[in-house]
Amino acid sequence: LSYLAMNRGLPPRSGLPRCVFLILLVPFLVDVLSASRCWEKGLRSSFENEYQGCENAKSFPRICCQGHVARRRHEKRGRPAIMRIRGGCSGGHARVVETPCPDEEAEHLRKLALSKSPEDSPWPFPKYYKNGSANTQHRSKFNVGPNGGVENMTDQNIDYWRKLAEGGNAKAMYNLGLCYYKGIAVAKNYEQAYDYFFKSAENGYADAKHNLAICCQLGRGIPASQVAAKEWYIEAAEANVSESMNNLGQMYQKGIGCDVDEKEAFKWFKKGADLANGDAMYNLGLCYYHGNGTRQNLTEALEWFQACAIASGEAKPKAEYLLGAMHFHGKGMPELDYKESLFWYRRSADHGYPPAQLQIGKLLVGTPKTPTKSPQAMVEGVRYLQMAAKNGEAEAYNMLGYIYSTGKLGKPDNEKSFECYSKAVDLGWGPSVPFLAHAYQFGLGTEKDIDKAIPLHERAARAGYSASMNALGGLYHDGTEVDRDFETALSWFEKAGDHGEAGAQFQCAIHKMYGMGCEANLREAKEWLEKAASQKHAESIRLLNEHFGGWPPPRPPDD
Repeated sequence: LSYLAMNRGLPPRSGLPRCVFLILLVPFLVDVLSASRCWEKGLRSSFENEYQGCENAKSFPRICCQGHVARRRHEKRGRPAIMRIRGGCSGGHARVVETPCPDEEAEHLRKLALSKSPEDSPWPFPKYYKNGSANTQHRSKFNVGPNGGVENMTDQNIDYWRKLAEGGNAKAMYNLGLCYYKGIAVAKNYEQAYDYFFKSAENGYADAKHNLAICCQLGRGIPASQVAAKEWYIEAAEANVSESMNNLGQMYQKGIGCDVDEKEAFKWFKKGADLANGDAMYNLGLCYYHGNGTRQNLTEALEWFQACAIASGEAKPKAEYLLGAMHFHGKGMPELDYKESLFWYRRSADHGYPPAQLQIGKLLVGTPKTPTKSPQAMVEGVRYLQMAAKNGEAEAYNMLGYIYSTGKLGKPDNEKSFECYSKAVDLGWGPSVPFLAHAYQFGLGTEKDIDKAIPLHERAARAGYSASMNALGGLYHDGTEVDRDFETALSWFEKAGDHGEAGAQFQCAIHKMYGMGCEANLREAKEWLEKAASQKHAESIRLLNEHFGGWPPPRPPDD
């Protein structure tokens, strides 16, 4: 009535001013708000009763409760509950990252993974959040799903599952197949597992079709057939098994059981990602990153990698690593962000991804030309390098060898340095070969052994490492460890000099000046000295000043 009176019910000067009608609206608005608050208060109390045992609810009660209230609000309005990975799980409580981390990182993750809405998120939400629920938990290839488990299966209750299977229960057949496949409560038997999966699939159980595809692909319980695996993946994917969608996309991408088809692979990765499969999100991000099956779009790639990093799955640490790389190089964003890069590299490294452990170790330690000035950063960087080395990263062994030999952590430790260089060489890391040869040549951290040093120097020299070329020239020039041979020494010095070694260029000049291993040639000697002097080699500059008219040479007069 107040609204009508203000807008059309009364003439302009009919008595009471319009503000009176506005005042009449206030009690009505108060009643509406009070009713809404009472309703939400009741939901909050129901949340406390419903999620008493939920660890996420204990850690983040406010956010979890908001997700619960939002879910009930959607249900009250007759709409499906639209849950987001960053906002809450299908049960109403929020998903949190499962690994502990320092307070600063925990706060960062909390802002990223538990945002209440896209507007509150540090980054825009990926588009898949608009396509339905994004909370499908990633299941491993052989997992019974959310309503049961076979890990605690015993001899007593497996008979119960057999009776259910005999009665045509597809879920029971599937669980028995898992027991035989994993060897839980029964002896491992792939043939029996395949039979139960097949019976379950015939009764329409989608996950059984996925596991049949795995059996066909790996040849377990049946001769391996990639074509049959593909057909079972298609059936499972059409039944909305996101893992099958991801595996099917990989088959099309790699040409397994079919011709390579990047567009078809992209299609299945997209479908799996829309169902919040973490591995499919990662593969979809790679498609956008490299432009496989679609147009290259680094922004889309960044968003899908972020989604994968929040979801679960085997690809999670890989996505975190690529997020670190993209922030470090400024790909898919307007500017570089080193702080964000370190954060994601550290997250990936803490999840056990060796390339991330190596990368963050390198960033924290620095380079020989630009070493870190923080002792704490050096210690943390060495810790990550040690983790990467244990996981087989040869470059990490090489960096640790350099750190130990130069005493970056205190006193030099030649024994540890020799051990690290040896392991790096065993893993095929070429840059470590000259250092290992140097250790054998001078007995650093090991017994002196020139017979091992020379083959290693020759191997490094053939690979183009000028330090070993120079070292070989010195060995043949001195003649203390091997027979003196000026001609061979000069050839190695010339090769090293061509690669820019100032010391080798100086030695070439000496050989040319005095005719050692060649005819004396002062013009060529001067050229070698000038090359070394241009790199500020002190002895070369002295010889040029004493015998060749000084350094730098006088400029010719202007015309």
